[in-house]
Amino acid sequence: MINKRMQDAVNEQLNNELESAYLYLAMAAYFHSLELDGMAQWMRVQTREELDQRIFAVPRPAKA
Repeated sequence: MINKRMQDAVNEQLNNELESAYLYLAMAAYFHSLELDGMAQWMRVQTREELDQRIFAVPRPAKA
């Protein structure tokens, strides 16, 4: 079990990663609406990167 301070820090980081992912996704939709498909794709790539970082930051339970 991790201590409260570490848990709060991890939760804050995960929230930051998710917020960034949502912003990138919103920008992707905006660029797509302007038919700037290259920029939209780049923002989707950035979204995926943020979500991947979030997944790797979550501690996995120990194997039994």
